[in-house]
Amino acid sequence: MMVVTINASVVNAASTDEGNPTVITLISGSTMSGSAAGIFAEGETDHYFKFSLGSSSSYPDVMAVYLTNPDGCNYQMEITDPQNGIIYRGIGKAGTNDKVIKIPKPRTMTTYYLHVYAADGIYNKKVYSISLDNLYVKGKYTGSFSPKKITNPGKATLDPVYSSVATIDLRRTSSIPDSAEVTEVEVSGTLSYNIGNTWMEIDNSISGSHNEARLNKGYNTSFSGLRNSYEPVKAIWSIDYYTYAGMSTTFTNPQIAISYRYDKYEEFS
Repeated sequence: MMVVTINASVVNAASTDEGNPTVITLISGSTMSGSAAGIFAEGETDHYFKFSLGSSSSYPDVMAVYLTNPDGCNYQMEITDPQNGIIYRGIGKAGTNDKVIKIPKPRTMTTYYLHVYAADGIYNKKVYSISLDNLYVKGKYTGSFSPKKITNPGKATLDPVYSSVATIDLRRTSSIPDSAEVTEVEVSGTLSYNIGNTWMEIDNSISGSHNEARLNKGYNTSFSGLRNSYEPVKAIWSIDYYTYAGMSTTFTNPQIAISYRYDKYEEFS
């Protein structure tokens, strides 16, 4: 066993004993995270670690275990979940030998066993590092619908009267990661009159979801049904509004604000 100092306050020992793996302790912050490191000494071929994940909100929905390979090395990692009979193997991407494993949040506290070894059988006396952190990163997109004005003729009736439709196509928006998933959606704009009995509708072309929320002058419209829906952001979003009031109205300069999360290792497959 060789002891490696990662920073001024953390010292990790990469165990060569499968029955006595090094414990990676997760630290609570914005989410639970942890780190470890190792270096293969002469004659060493396998390193063993273990860590535990829980089901509480302090743990991320998906934990990313990332292995950073030193130059000239092609180390691999394998994680075993004996409690559920699952084995995870590191996946990589072109241009790097780094590996990542994505572990969904378990239903109960679970201990995982991490094995690091050389995929090509070649070992080098250089430090590798392991990080455990939330797979997802937060992002936000704001944009404008087209056209810039939708109109509802209004008519006093027992049946709803619908406005024209405005859309925004985000399917090829390069600034949004392909893996972006909705956590919240708000629509803003200017309603010409606060007439009451009026609701806005929003549709997602990819998920097929349809959501409604009350539309009031002077307030942004937030859709509770889209909160943490995790449906794709990159879609055509369409809005209209309907009313039972007997007055013609317009909704101008419609804007959308989408909060989302995305897989920071989406290129690994």
